[in-house]
Amino acid sequence: MNKSLLCLVLAGLAACSSQDKPQVEIWNYQCGDTPLMVRHDTRADMVDFMAGGIMHKLDRVADDEALKYSDGRTLFWNKGATATLEQGGQPLLSACQQSSGPSAVASAAEPVMPAS
Repeated sequence: MNKSLLCLVLAGLAACSSQDKPQVEIWNYQCGDTPLMVRHDTRADMVDFMAGGIMHKLDRVADDEALKYSDGRTLFWNKGATATLEQGGQPLLSACQQSSGPSAVASAAEPVMPAS
């Protein structure tokens, strides 16, 4: 098999395997009496969610112990099935427990809004 054909086959396999991972996952949490639905864009590695009537879009930040996302003011982090939401260093929602496992969504084009 010549090198060009081999490269094409390998590139095709790589493209197929990257499409196996869903682009968007929905993480559902219960924070006391407050539900929190977080949309995780797996390819951009960012999250967005509604809290306090504001749509928050946070990028992943480095951390060895938890998944953390921030825009410099708002911080969302989760470790295992527990999550916390802080703003300006103060907790907004804490002791949030994941109420269901991640569910896949086909496209990241539109933000998913919680039902009213």
